[in-house]
Amino acid sequence: MDTPNLIRAGIFFVAGALVLVFPKQVLEWQLRTINRLEKIVPQAKYLYAYSIFRKKYWRKSNLVTGILFLIISAALLFVGLR
Repeated sequence: MDTPNLIRAGIFFVAGALVLVFPKQVLEWQLRTINRLEKIVPQAKYLYAYSIFRKKYWRKSNLVTGILFLIISAALLFVGLR
């Protein structure tokens, strides 16, 4: 058993599950983070405007990211149990 890989697998599994189970909340968290970043870095206002414009595409991107995290989790679990 490879403990570090099992821990990494757990982290990726939780991240992937959260993105897939709570897509609206993750999207709102991303938008709030960009909004806060805009206050620190003024050039981030373009990123915020772009994110509002592309909001419907971010949901699809988050879906793909969640599935990718679950695949990485399964691979790390396989390597960790080997």
